[in-house]
Order: sequence, then structure tokens, then C-alpha cells
Amino acid sequence: MKKHIKRLAVLFACICFFALAGCSKKPALRLPAPEETQEIEILKNTSETGKVITDKQQIAQMIADLQNNTKPTRQESVNDHPTNIDRYILIRFHSTNSELSPSVAYLYRKMDTCYLEQPYSGIWELEASVLDAIAADL
Repeated sequence: MKKHIKRLAVLFACICFFALAGCSKKPALRLPAPEETQEIEILKNTSETGKVITDKQQIAQMIADLQNNTKPTRQESVNDHPTNIDRYILIRFHSTNSELSPSVAYLYRKMDTCYLEQPYSGIWELEASVLDAIAADL
């Protein structure tokens, strides 16, 4: 009888461990606060041509659009830039906080789904309308 109780206890402990491991917190999108952001630099791939936004209202709107129109995926970002993606938009957020400056995000489309990727932080699904609006200005 004691063997059965020990086996059940071990089985219960294993089930609890795996259940809690699956409930890990999803990474949060880490963008600088709009009031700390001096400028946003937007480039197509790694080209030298692009756009720089310095207007505080436009900066706040872009940060809000990115934060409010993303949802986490189960994918991890394990490189400095997206892998196996030929066309992407690079966004650099230059802020007064030296730890976060510049914060980098990549926007791209893969198999009809749009993504926002922050190196080593995570990958989020992005509303297509946000990607299209940013790409239209380039």
C-alpha cells in the first residue's frame, strides 16, 4: 500500500511540474516609453535610405500602434535579425534611457502573417494594417 501512495505522490508531483512549466509567462513587447523616445528610425532591410520620425505625437502614435496591435506567439527570437526573411523593415527607437537605446524591432510578412520581432526577446503577430501603414511611408 505504501508503494502505491509513493508512486501516486511522484506521479502527482510530475503532473504539477509539467502543468506549471507550460504556464510560463509570455514575453512582453519591450518598447521605450514615448516620452523617453527622441526619434524613431525606419529602414527597409539594411538599406541606408529610410525615414526618421522626431515629432513627439507621431512617435507616441507609432509606439501605441505597435503595442496595441500585437499578440504573442510561441516562437522565440534567437538571432540578431530575422532568419530566412528576405524583406523586412528595421525600426530603431532612440531614447534617453541608455540601457534601451537603441531598441530594435523588425517587421516582416511570412506566409500571409505579419510579425514583429525583437532580437532575443520574442516574436509577436502584428496586424497587417500596421505593417502596411509603416511600409507605405518608405
